[in-house]
Amino acid sequence: MPHASVPLPVDDSLGLTMKIVDFLREELVVPELKATLKPDVLAELAAHLGEHQPGVEKDALVRVLLEREAMDGRPTHLFFVLVAPESSTGAHLKALARISRLFKDGDFRGRLLAAGSAAEMYKTIVDEDAKY
Repeated sequence: MPHASVPLPVDDSLGLTMKIVDFLREELVVPELKATLKPDVLAELAAHLGEHQPGVEKDALVRVLLEREAMDGRPTHLFFVLVAPESSTGAHLKALARISRLFKDGDFRGRLLAAGSAAEMYKTIVDEDAKY
């Protein structure tokens, strides 16, 4: 069953010591996705973010996500959607680097997949994020 984490939009005012917890809230973590195909997963994640973040328009976000996601046909179990204004390139790149660093660790990915709830997934991310 796919898992996903959906963060808040990135804020340019975040400093050099940016942490994932600076832009991720527990209620944005989706522990169980209903969709099984990547385009449907992206739509589900966009809808979730739209419900929890004012100003995020689901249909527009889905279009952007589909344009940027390489559909390689391979199974994916973890999704992390990062949404930022076009004007926040620097903060966006820092956030991507932080996320990439954490998700490169196979043990971390395994713990995240084993988590049984949004709260457990969030705590796993917070704990790992604190190591760096």
